[in-house]
Amino acid sequence: MYLSLIAWQPALNTTMYRMQHSSAFWWIILFNLLPCLFLVFLPQHKLMSGLNYWLCAGTVFFILNLFMWAVFPMATWVIVCLSLFQLHRHNELLLQQRY
Repeated sequence: MYLSLIAWQPALNTTMYRMQHSSAFWWIILFNLLPCLFLVFLPQHKLMSGLNYWLCAGTVFFILNLFMWAVFPMATWVIVCLSLFQLHRHNELLLQQRY
């Protein structure tokens, strides 16, 4: 039963396969382990800032990868979400102004 899980390999044309066989695989694992390392090594008063930096770095990396790779549906979805966020902010600014 467990042998099939050990021998499992993703299909050759999937993102999971490319990620596992890329040279940056261990950098990805290390980046995902950073919050656990922060919990162990950072004092409590610096923990939130460390997690915020980690989250911002992950977001920037995610957005850059969307536009460097040909992931057009996901990139379109991010553009729509970001434009809706900007539209909401602009709408709030307009509502705060009085004519």
